[in-house]
Amino acid sequence: ALFTAFLSYVTDLEALSIVQSPPSLSLNFRVESGASVFSASLPPWETVMPLLHRLRPIILENEHASYATVAARLGQRVPSPAFRALLRFSRQIYDGRHQQEMIRVSANETVLNSERVLMNWLNAYEYHRDQSLKAQIDRLLGWLPEDLPRFFFVQMLFDKVRAAQALAGMAELALGRRTTFTARIPLAPPAV
Repeated sequence: ALFTAFLSYVTDLEALSIVQSPPSLSLNFRVESGASVFSASLPPWETVMPLLHRLRPIILENEHASYATVAARLGQRVPSPAFRALLRFSRQIYDGRHQQEMIRVSANETVLNSERVLMNWLNAYEYHRDQSLKAQIDRLLGWLPEDLPRFFFVQMLFDKVRAAQALAGMAELALGRRTTFTARIPLAPPAV
């Protein structure tokens, strides 16, 4: 029932047009008259909101068939070292560690493009409207242009989609519903 519920959540997620045709996200910094100017290209928020709704049972850890629960159960169920390595890498994409290898945004010792900050932001603004978390997030991010944290958060949400899709494929493999599995794995750029 756990894997079936998760597969259903991923199927619902994949039905969204924003998942079928992901938007192009871009970030631009430039210096103009001695001042830093920032701009981001983001999808309209009304197209992101259904994504947030469909991701909710996958990303909230207290949910019956969350990503964390399914990943842990699969790790216990499949003894293959190669399978577990793929599972670990999927978790790194899911929780933002892979993105942080490419770019890490921090302020006062806090990594802004992290799982913890994303979840606090979601619970403050989108899921629970938690006022104490909202005050905390506003203090942490209030000095930034609004689109900068949103850019990283939306990018992290799409990483969660890709990781959930990969996990669904691994679950189908473990259940015997498929015999092969191919994952699209984004690679970090070489260190400079």
